[in-house]
Amino acid sequence: MSTEKLTLGEYIRRLRKARRWTLGALADNTGLSYHNLSRIENDSTVPNAETVSQIAVALDGDMRRMLELAEAVPRVILDRMLTFDGREGPGLKRTAGSQSPSNPSDRALEAAIGKRASEAGLDAAEITEIVEAIRRLVDLEPHSRAAVIGLVKTLSVHE
Repeated sequence: MSTEKLTLGEYIRRLRKARRWTLGALADNTGLSYHNLSRIENDSTVPNAETVSQIAVALDGDMRRMLELAEAVPRVILDRMLTFDGREGPGLKRTAGSQSPSNPSDRALEAAIGKRASEAGLDAAEITEIVEAIRRLVDLEPHSRAAVIGLVKTLSVHE
């Protein structure tokens, strides 16, 4: 039995090979360069949290473990993102599959929603859920979207 510590690169390589993917296939599925992925697998570069997230989503890897192996996020932040009442929470893992908007107007909209929700006293997990719900709403067929919007409009605030 090996006592050697598992590295991020080895973990990624194992996940990739389990899927029977080449580095090229992983590059295609993440949008990252073959060269960068090769360096990550060889542990000759340390990826940032966004890169780790892209790889984790593509390979369906354990996000927490990958971020820990990469040491891409300070431990205190990682624990707060992943812990909610002593169990795995809604923070990081729930949003792992969502892609960050590439369109500047989408990023601006997301920032505005986040700002307004934060001002209303919502926590980070609730803000993430709202942003994800809006992304899904936009992807609905027009008649379904209209029905959901109509339902939301009927809701009232009771104090």
